Amino acid sequence: MLGLLALGVSGIAAIGVLVALFSLLAVALPGRPQMWTIHLMRRSALLLSCVAATVYFMGMFWLEVAVNESLSGTDSAPSPSCRQDAPVAIEHISGYEVRYLPLRFECFLDNGASYASSEFPTWLTALPAVLAPAAALLALGARHLTRRRTP
Repeated sequence: MLGLLALGVSGIAAIGVLVALFSLLAVALPGRPQMWTIHLMRRSALLLSCVAATVYFMGMFWLEVAVNESLSGTDSAPSPSCRQDAPVAIEHISGYEVRYLPLRFECFLDNGASYASSEFPTWLTALPAVLAPAAALLALGARHLTRRRTP
């Protein structure tokens, strides 16, 4: 259920990316607004935040698909996401845990050790973690410029 929600949110965010991209390009066309730098900063912030949301929720959907694959089916135990990283230690895999911040599928061995599955790249968390603060800084900068220019 959470996977479908994540897929829906990432789809909406992807549409937001397109809208933000077109509105960002509109600033470069003739007839742009007077305070175009503020519009450029706001629209860039919108674009970055939509890209961050799209990437994060697609990663969340990817995790939920792996969880679903691990919960049901003939070849579900131990988890396929854990087996691909430790083919020699398949009999020692005791479980897994899903983490949403950072996005991670963590596998546990019976001796207490754990490792993150390599099925989920680190950029699924790193990219939104960089883009979201950049979007916030752009939005704050646009707000600062608006306050400075208005009497």
